[in-house]
Amino acid sequence: RVHGDYLEQQIAETIQAKGRLNIVELPKILNVGLEKIETRIENVLRRFNNIQHIEGVVVSTQYLDTLAEEINEDLQQKSYVTLSEITLKYGFALDKIRDIVRLRLDTIIQGRLDEQQGVLTTLSFEQITLSKLRGILRGCLRPVALKQLCKLYQLDENGVQDQIEQLIKNKEIDGKVQQGMFFSDKYLQIQELIIKSFFKQNDYIEYDFLSKQLFIPKPREYMKQHFKDQCFFLDEVCVNKTYINNLKEQISDTLVQELSLIHI
Repeated sequence: RVHGDYLEQQIAETIQAKGRLNIVELPKILNVGLEKIETRIENVLRRFNNIQHIEGVVVSTQYLDTLAEEINEDLQQKSYVTLSEITLKYGFALDKIRDIVRLRLDTIIQGRLDEQQGVLTTLSFEQITLSKLRGILRGCLRPVALKQLCKLYQLDENGVQDQIEQLIKNKEIDGKVQQGMFFSDKYLQIQELIIKSFFKQNDYIEYDFLSKQLFIPKPREYMKQHFKDQCFFLDEVCVNKTYINNLKEQISDTLVQELSLIHI
């Protein structure tokens, strides 16, 4: 038993010194067969609560704390880090990385963990993002795709729509989010004026024009909502009813005149 205790002590001291080791590395370091190492590992884990076994790797608590310090340093520089990035960097499973981060939040790691999105952010990240979005969208006169917005201004796609809707709800910006795009109230007013003006001048409007030029996702439904009983809705265009009725009268009058001439 003394020999066993001594081997366990050696294993523990080696792990603590190295920080992280694959179990198959221990025989070479300690000059002991793998079978003897494997029979003692469980005892080591029970005796030394600052050592853990993770997916074939044994690590010290000090190593995990150092790992957390590195994560925090990276986080403070970037303001935003995904758990999948951390997983790739350190070679642990996502669930284990989540546990490591969760246990060290507000101590070593200064940030917030969104477990559903798998994202780690600084404490000030949300306010910085909201301020950035507020400034960008207040002066926005054209529709903006949220993906393009994130790419141009280096924003995180996860949660941007919720943040924009929060700003709208708090009346910090005016507009709406629809089908992955932000439309400011100023643009929506201009859009409505363009449609009314075009329809008044031409007595028709094409759905293709509404969808491609004015970014209206359901043009037929839009016209039904805003022009109600003023239109005939055809497959590709809606036409002013007054125009059609006037045209019918003109055709009728023309036919009557032609019939009169025939009788004469």
